Amino acid sequence: MLRPLLTLALLVVPALAHAGGIVVFPPSATNVTPPEAMAAGSLMADAFRNASSQKVVGPQEAQQAMAGQSPEQVTQSLGCEWYVESSIVRLDRTGQLSADLVNANTGERRHRQIPLGSLDDMSPASTRIAEALWKNQQITDNATIDTVTDRDAQQIKRQQTDRFGGVRFGMLANVAKGYQFDPGFEIMYDKRIEQRYWFLTIAFGGLFGTGGDHSALKYALLELGAAYYLTPGDIAPYIGGGLSPRLGSIDKSGFGLAPYAMLGVCLGRTSTAHFNVELRAAQNVIGLDVAQPHPPGADTIYNKVYPTELGGFVGIWW
Repeated sequence: MLRPLLTLALLVVPALAHAGGIVVFPPSATNVTPPEAMAAGSLMADAFRNASSQKVVGPQEAQQAMAGQSPEQVTQSLGCEWYVESSIVRLDRTGQLSADLVNANTGERRHRQIPLGSLDDMSPASTRIAEALWKNQQITDNATIDTVTDRDAQQIKRQQTDRFGGVRFGMLANVAKGYQFDPGFEIMYDKRIEQRYWFLTIAFGGLFGTGGDHSALKYALLELGAAYYLTPGDIAPYIGGGLSPRLGSIDKSGFGLAPYAMLGVCLGRTSTAHFNVELRAAQNVIGLDVAQPHPPGADTIYNKVYPTELGGFVGIWW
């Protein structure tokens, strides 16, 4: 009984020793100094450590273990299964980071590359290339607001913190118990200041009735609000709210105020020109005057009404 168990252990232990782990070799470099190349390799090792949650052997230790051995031999001698070979090319105004993730046991090889604006791009570029290789994704599928490189920004004109102006428009249903109102059409110029997980917004424009058999809300609007992004990705849902002072009328002009909440999604957030789709709900907290039905010649009597505004919007920012 003991001998079969020992035999099984001898078979299983070496397999487990190579069941995971990544060796990051020093990158080959063109127009990059050796210390810069080694620092870039350390960034790559940190990126694979975060992406994989595996044991990662950095470039310094890998270099010491090479001693004329092949990458596969070094990887296995260090008790790992995968290894990373990378290269950095720097030119006057651009550069490129390339990397291969190779299985030392099976020979499986994955290759990804990403353009660099400068060596300052190495940190976000390493993060993206490590995640793409380990998760077997495409580089274009894993950009976030934190990992847009300077070179990306030259191509798609997007920075991590930015200011945008855009146009938003949509349709609203105005609801109040016991009353009927025509739908409204709203168009706004919307200025946003954005960072990683939030944006501030100031917008102005108008709400117009669409025409029909009932009264309609008609306003000049100002909106002051903020929102929180739920993810930093290229498609980013968000929630937020704010206040909307307004000047206008239903049947009689006056000042109004409506807190609002919004739920939306940004499409193409890592690009300058991006689209948003929003659902909004606003509640008027200052009563609006609605005329009661009355016979010709009789005095007009107004009731105070507090409509709820429910709407869907689309917009483009650049």
